Amino acid sequence: MSRIGERRKHAQAEPSAEYAHKRTAIIEAAARVFQRSGYERASMNDVATEAGADRASVYYYFKGKHELFHAVIIDAVQHLVDAAERIAAADVPAAGKVRELVAELMRAYTDHYPYLYVYVQEDMTKLGQDDPSSQTLRQLARRFNGAVEGMMAAGIESGEFKSGLDAELATNAVLGALNWSHRWFRPGRTTAPDEVAAVFIEIFLHGLVSAPVPAKKVQG
Repeated sequence: MSRIGERRKHAQAEPSAEYAHKRTAIIEAAARVFQRSGYERASMNDVATEAGADRASVYYYFKGKHELFHAVIIDAVQHLVDAAERIAAADVPAAGKVRELVAELMRAYTDHYPYLYVYVQEDMTKLGQDDPSSQTLRQLARRFNGAVEGMMAAGIESGEFKSGLDAELATNAVLGALNWSHRWFRPGRTTAPDEVAAVFIEIFLHGLVSAPVPAKKVQG
């Protein structure tokens, strides 16, 4: 282990208030860099510059870019998975679960900005198949998708949602629309999260058409 690695290990074992504060500042700087440049293009030098620190200082807190990326997103992702599983387990109709899920997701995108967007904009399959932190993230992704798909399947089975719908495709449609908001949603600068959620909920549950379009009469 390198000298800086030994110092990092000791600091992590007994973190001081100053250590925790500076580590948080580096995580916040890294989130901005990852959001702006993407994981592949971002470097530890970029993070150091964003944080107003030198490269050695960043390595004092994190041994590499992958560990730093994991630190940026893990708390926000865990929060979202816990929320989805809580909503899925609630004794309410499926439509109510979808409403709460959409509202919770938009709140999370605001409260954990930009950490969740850093997560959704990356391809998790490219971030190290055997790394323990990558395995944790894939497991969390499976839990989240499973909770949402369970809501969809329950709604189809109960008759709340249209029969014949594919629960997996419905899940992909809803999450795809919500996750795409990383391209345009900025807390405080665009539409408020509750207003975005209300529009999405209306579209997901009721569609775009206001009334059935009458069929044209065939001229005899």
